[in-house]
Amino acid sequence: MMKEIEELEKSYIVLMPGQEQKVDLFALQMLQENRIRGLLVFEKRVFNGEEKFYYDVSGKQSMAEEPSELSLSGAEIRMLLQSLHCLITELHSYFLDIKGILLQFEYIFREEGEYFFCYNPSFGKEETDRNWAGFAESLLGYTNHDDDLAVLLSYEFYRKSKEKKSILQILEEVLSLSLEPEEEEIPVADEGDFLIGISVEEESGEQKKSFDMITFSIFAIWFLVSIGYLLFLFYSGENIKFSETAGTPNGRAALIFLGLSILGMLACNVPWIDIKEKK
Repeated sequence: MMKEIEELEKSYIVLMPGQEQKVDLFALQMLQENRIRGLLVFEKRVFNGEEKFYYDVSGKQSMAEEPSELSLSGAEIRMLLQSLHCLITELHSYFLDIKGILLQFEYIFREEGEYFFCYNPSFGKEETDRNWAGFAESLLGYTNHDDDLAVLLSYEFYRKSKEKKSILQILEEVLSLSLEPEEEEIPVADEGDFLIGISVEEESGEQKKSFDMITFSIFAIWFLVSIGYLLFLFYSGENIKFSETAGTPNGRAALIFLGLSILGMLACNVPWIDIKEKK
């Protein structure tokens, strides 16, 4: 049983444990001695031997509005589910059973985009799965069906609430959903990838350039040796004219090597000039 009261400029909702419900003394002590994030501030009062639980809702707006008046956007639903996820994690650290969370919308309040929940230390033996399934079904009625994200989150939460999974796992799976397509990760190529990516044609071209340079160097050496040998014959002999030196057997051999070396260098092209690029 719940009722709302105003007292000394503060607003409270008041719960009275039912006769069939037994108060969890450990939970009661935790609520009285700790300020638990995500829960309404709790206070136990006794009147004429009757225990009453007071929850401070000052400045907070109840979500117990008609669905036609309160339509939650995708961002608001995400924040609501995120708040529940944080609250469950917080309750675990205090060794409190999540059955104590009242999931009816009249017990859920918000203030400046932050959601607050009511924890009843006399929660009895309600089935947790049934409570969450009921909350998920109620959430559908508060969903803005013109908001694609709101529809996605609320309907996925409703569908997954029927699965045999922990509520934390269900919340994490729903909160990971997004309307934006995932960007494909572009692999970063290393040096080995670049080497593998060289085509056969490029590789053979590089090998040809290397071979041409070696061949060109050999013919260039022949050319220099031939010139040097001709000069040697000219200065060491008694011939006055260079033509006479070239007419000797040794001179003709030197000229033949000279001509072959010139032809060889022309056939190899000049390795440091890229003729294709000039074209």
